[in-house]
Amino acid sequence: MARIPQERRATEPQRRRSLLRELNRKFTEAVRSDWQEFNKAQSKKVRGRPGRRYGAYLGGYLSWPHLSELIADRLNESQISQRWQPEEVQAVIEKGDLRPPEEPLDRQLFLEAVESALEDCRDKRSVVDPSVGHGHLRPRYVARFLGSEPQVIPFRPFDFDPESIGFFEIIDWNAGRQLGLENVDVPKGVQRFVGQDWVDEGDLERHRRLGRENPGGPCPTLAGYEVPLNAEVSHLHAYVEDTRETANDTLRLNVSKSVYYEHVAIAELMHTDRTIYPRLVARIKGHGGAAGAGLANVIKGSPNSNIAVNVTVTDRDGDVMLLRRHQNARVWPGYFQAGPHETMNWRASGEQAETCFELARRALSEEAGINDPGKYHGRVVFSWFGFYLPDASAYFFAHVRTRLTKNELAESVQRAPGKWEFGDIDWLRPTVPKIRDILKTWSDGPWMPATDADGRLYLPHTMVSLTQLHRVTRQGMLDV
Repeated sequence: MARIPQERRATEPQRRRSLLRELNRKFTEAVRSDWQEFNKAQSKKVRGRPGRRYGAYLGGYLSWPHLSELIADRLNESQISQRWQPEEVQAVIEKGDLRPPEEPLDRQLFLEAVESALEDCRDKRSVVDPSVGHGHLRPRYVARFLGSEPQVIPFRPFDFDPESIGFFEIIDWNAGRQLGLENVDVPKGVQRFVGQDWVDEGDLERHRRLGRENPGGPCPTLAGYEVPLNAEVSHLHAYVEDTRETANDTLRLNVSKSVYYEHVAIAELMHTDRTIYPRLVARIKGHGGAAGAGLANVIKGSPNSNIAVNVTVTDRDGDVMLLRRHQNARVWPGYFQAGPHETMNWRASGEQAETCFELARRALSEEAGINDPGKYHGRVVFSWFGFYLPDASAYFFAHVRTRLTKNELAESVQRAPGKWEFGDIDWLRPTVPKIRDILKTWSDGPWMPATDADGRLYLPHTMVSLTQLHRVTRQGMLDV
């Protein structure tokens, strides 16, 4: 293969930018021309008003604000990396004050949204004006103005599967089915009558003995779960799935009492003997093909461990707070995590565990110093609950959008009771390219990450936190 001269390599980004500038100019001209052609026989003008919602297009005159709203709605339902306001879309397609995205996939999604919005309007116009036939105003903006080869959108955002690093989903929540306070019961303590079947008990006990020197506090461990077949038997299961069906719209956890050193023991054994993990994965995948049955079986036989939450925190500009663990931390020293991370407590009062909402609020208080829910609009948005196999831990992922600036959040962390856990704080603009770069650091399985372009290492749950944050942001679940 012929080598590209250094001088030519250095100019490739400049060539790309120059090409996009020209394509952007032609794109704006093409949209203006198509819009004028679309409206040339229409005399009724609709004056746009700030904040007005136009809704569906029914035929007739198509104003710039209305078209921009239709495009923005499509963009915000796509996998594009940022939310678009109609005013921002209008600044691109009518005025040229803003440019379409440069990142290839985002750019493709933007052009596709403009195409589909105009084509849909044309189809609806043809109902009231038969002279608008097929083939009229069929824009081909992607082919003409993308500037690169079109991509096929992966089924999963970022083509990332949490199972590739050991996170196995039990349930997720979305804009149409959100987890609210009214959908959560206090975890129910149960006695585990079946012993663990993951590892040799003698090997595990040797790790427990080391951990008892610094045992930590009592904590709940997930006893297991099954998706209920009907409401009559659902109370027997350790986890009842929230499906929003009749008599089955509540998150209920059955948990057993553990101690934190038991979590440390199984996690250390799993990381020491890496032959255990593939055997457990085979059990999860090979349980007769029944969805969730293999995971339920593995959790039922799991050693005592813990239940944890990770809460992403964004500042008022939408940037994500990254916390760097102290270099003297016992586990993951120097690694970055996306916001507070805390273990569920087993409260002495009444001998019961916290709810996931209580846990998330405590994480925000103890590790981020945010005690006033008003600073995050009183809203904690949960997106995912599952099981992290390498640590035998159940995991919640949650998100808050704060009213605070970066400086205010940094000062808040410095005042937090758990500030000693962290050595530094940084910020991440959660764009699609940046999240993709971070995901690459955990592309070789659940054990050993690589550094990113800035030399940073990330905890594995950061991969799930960032991809889930992208999803809930795109679905508008954090909008206030």
